[in-house]
Amino acid sequence: MDETAKRVRARADEQDFVISTLGIFDNPLTGANDNVDTLSSRERLIDHAHLFGTVIVSGFTGRLTSLSIDELIPKYAKVFDE
Repeated sequence: MDETAKRVRARADEQDFVISTLGIFDNPLTGANDNVDTLSSRERLIDHAHLFGTVIVSGFTGRLTSLSIDELIPKYAKVFDE
C-alpha cells in the first residue's frame, strides 16, 4: 500500500487535488470466511490513510437483505465491536 500511496500522492500533487477521504465498500456482515479479509482490509486502509494525506476512511456497514434491521443489530455489534 505504501507504493500505491506514493503514486497517488504524486498524481495529486501534479494535478493539484486533495485526497480528503478514502472509501472501502464491502459487506462485513456476510460472515464469509469470518470476514477476516474484509476486516483486515479495513484495518490496513485505516492504518495507511495518512500516507494518502487523509485521516478519514469511510465505508458501508453492510446489509443482509434476508434479515430485518432489528435482527441485524446483534451481528452488527459483534462485527464492529472493537
